[in-house]
Amino acid sequence: MRDLKERWQEDVIAQKPDWISIMIGINDVWRQYDLPFIKEKHVYLDEYEETLRSLVIETRPFVKGMILMTPFYIEGNEQDAMRRTMDQYGLVVKKK
Repeated sequence: MRDLKERWQEDVIAQKPDWISIMIGINDVWRQYDLPFIKEKHVYLDEYEETLRSLVIETRPFVKGMILMTPFYIEGNEQDAMRRTMDQYGLVVKKK
C-alpha cells in the first residue's frame, strides 16, 4: 500500500479515468504472515484505513464514479488467522 500511495498521482489521477475500481490490502495482510519478523514491511489496519481514506478523498473529485472492493483470502475456515485479518481489512472498505 505504501508503494501504491507513492505512485497514486502518476498512476491514477494523471491518467484522468472516468471510473476507478480499488481493491487493495491483499499484500498488506499477506506480508504479516509471509514475513512475520520483518515488522517494518507490515501495513497494519490503522495505516491501511488511513491510506485508503486519503486515496478515496483525493480521487473522488476527479472521477465520475468509484467502486471499492473488499480484499479477500479464499479460505473456508473462518477461524484461520490470515482469513480473520483479511476479513477485518474488508470491513474497513465497507465503511467507506
